[in-house]
Amino acid sequence: MLRALGNGVLYGVFADVLFIVAAAVGTLFLVLSDGRRALEERSLQLEQLTHQLLRAQEDERRRIARELHDQAGQVLTAVKIELDLEGRREASEMVGQALAQVRDLSNLLRPSVLDLGLVPALRGLVEDFGRRTRVDAALEIDEPLAPFGPELEVALFRVVQEALTNVARHAAAGRVDVRVGVENGSVRLAVEDDGRGFAGEPTPHLGLLGIRERVTALGGALAIESAPGQGFRLEATIPTGAVA
Repeated sequence: MLRALGNGVLYGVFADVLFIVAAAVGTLFLVLSDGRRALEERSLQLEQLTHQLLRAQEDERRRIARELHDQAGQVLTAVKIELDLEGRREASEMVGQALAQVRDLSNLLRPSVLDLGLVPALRGLVEDFGRRTRVDAALEIDEPLAPFGPELEVALFRVVQEALTNVARHAAAGRVDVRVGVENGSVRLAVEDDGRGFAGEPTPHLGLLGIRERVTALGGALAIESAPGQGFRLEATIPTGAVA
């Protein structure tokens, strides 16, 4: 009888321990679930904030570019005309150089050629890069390329612009190729150079971080490949119907 009573107590204690463990595990799962939901909500909020910041950045660039073109450009043009009329050639040439720089800066902030479409904008960007840096730059586009939404076209232009800037600053390359095409409902953009390359993961810097943010903000993916002495390749894939 005592043995049976002892076994009953042990079984009761064992059942209590199991209940406590089950309750603890259940509570842990609830905490982890709540933490996961909170993390997902924070990630979503961060993505939305990134979208808003990128859109605000483009709006501000557009505003500054318009002011440079309409105000500073007009003033410098008037000054140059006055100097030409007065025969002050040297001063007129200096103002002309300043006017060209203002126009270049305005175009850099908001390329007016984008109003004509993505293809001519990219052609102008790549040709200007090759002319300024003496790097052999080539653009390959699967034409005819259907027009995309304005946000996607601006994002693609900015990705190429920043990627080429990275080539000029870090790659020590002799050639860079830019390719754009559409496949399975997504636009594929690749920028590849024959520069020094690198081992492992690239060192994060503002240019690369900006590219990644622009791509992911539109629901796209970014892939990077490189090896020492074998150049650098960046490929972005973004849905053609993407809107931030």
